[in-house]
Amino acid sequence: MRMKKTFITFLFAIIASTGTIFAENVRVKIGDLYYVINTESKTAKVVYEKYFDSSNYYGLTSVTIPDEVVYENDTYAVTSIYDGAFELCSTLTSITIGKNVTSFGIAVFRYTNLNSVIWNAKKCQDFNGSTTPFICNYYNFSEQITSLTFGNDVEYIPAYLCYQLKKITNLVIPDNVTVIGAYAFCNCEGLASIKISEKLTDIKEYAFYACTSLTSVIIPNNVLHIEGCAFDNCRNLSAVTIPNSVTKIGYIAFCSTGLTSVVIPNSVTYLGHMAFSDCKKLTSVTISNNLTHIQHSVFAGCSSLSTITIPNSVTKIDECAFAGTGITSVVIPNSVTELGHMIFANCSKLASVTMGDNITRIKDHMFAGCTSLTEIMIPKSVTSIETGAFLNCNHLNKVKCAALLPPEMGTEVFGHVDCSKIPLYVPSGSIEAYSTTEQWKDFNPILALDIDAVENVQGILDSSKIIKDGQLIISHDGHIYTVTGAEVK
Repeated sequence: MRMKKTFITFLFAIIASTGTIFAENVRVKIGDLYYVINTESKTAKVVYEKYFDSSNYYGLTSVTIPDEVVYENDTYAVTSIYDGAFELCSTLTSITIGKNVTSFGIAVFRYTNLNSVIWNAKKCQDFNGSTTPFICNYYNFSEQITSLTFGNDVEYIPAYLCYQLKKITNLVIPDNVTVIGAYAFCNCEGLASIKISEKLTDIKEYAFYACTSLTSVIIPNNVLHIEGCAFDNCRNLSAVTIPNSVTKIGYIAFCSTGLTSVVIPNSVTYLGHMAFSDCKKLTSVTISNNLTHIQHSVFAGCSSLSTITIPNSVTKIDECAFAGTGITSVVIPNSVTELGHMIFANCSKLASVTMGDNITRIKDHMFAGCTSLTEIMIPKSVTSIETGAFLNCNHLNKVKCAALLPPEMGTEVFGHVDCSKIPLYVPSGSIEAYSTTEQWKDFNPILALDIDAVENVQGILDSSKIIKDGQLIISHDGHIYTVTGAEVK
């Protein structure tokens, strides 16, 4: 008897609980669509008419997801669209998303003929590569959707929203949008024109990756961050305007683009690795005067880049920063104290180098393959030169080293260079030390260095510098000098 009473009590508890659930979630039809109404949260979810059925919403060609619905005199915000809500509705070609929608289920539009979207969702949640509204493991609208329009209520463009929508050609990002999410327009290869909101502050990772039809972009004045790979592989992007508001340009942000010139404004304090690497058409770069760290491979492979000015704010340059560029001369200012390896490797047109007096180590392969380099001055601060630093610099005809003690040498510092035919100039009191030190003693002859000429160069590194007839010329106190310190008559 007691067991029966306990069971009845338990059964009533389940019924009571179930009753509460149903009281909070009511399935109703309002207009053309079915919703599940949550009476507690005052929200509504769009659901299917018939689950995975070819007659699901059959006959509807255009659907508008409203901002709100009214049920029994109460108003409910429409905040989500359930899994498979319009699945198999083969007649559906256009959809308008209401401003209160924040989430989507999976396979919402599978097996429809959707080709036009009006997106009003104010702050929809991010998607990922397998659960976008228009592309997932179950279906792919990349070649089908030809029109996508953003409404004026939109404030955030969620990650992956337009991922791989290849037929979209023009976009206007409305004025209230502050963030473009990661991968939002990734691989939209037909996108040729985009107007960006003036209130935008952040362009997230891969936002416009491989938009290969994009030719120019004006980034508005409120943008603070251009994140990694944002415009990577936009091969036909030939012009970009970066405003003074930008403080960060992320890694690989403009890699492999068609940019011909770029001005990195003084507001930029962070420039990520490979940010402009492999931009084969890039000929002109202006670097922010507030940048302290040039990260690795930032301009590597920019084979048309012929001139570069490293600002006095820079203290560190990482490996391969300018490797494979077309630069003809470079001045490393006194502010630089740390250098990475292979910074100028394979710069085959580099003919003139001036190094600041606070460099202590020349890293491995730093100038390897600089086949146009005919003369090098090693500052007095240098204490070591690592492996292959001047490997294959086979047009060297003069080497000068101002260090009183011969810097330690790695292996094959001047590999494949016939040092026996190259004069080495060192401080007069150090000739004997160099003559008895491995690798240094291979130079012939070893001669006294004109220290006054060296001091002229080191003292005027921050003076006015110009290019004349392809050579770096330094103007100081009314006199003009070559980078070796000789005054030009």
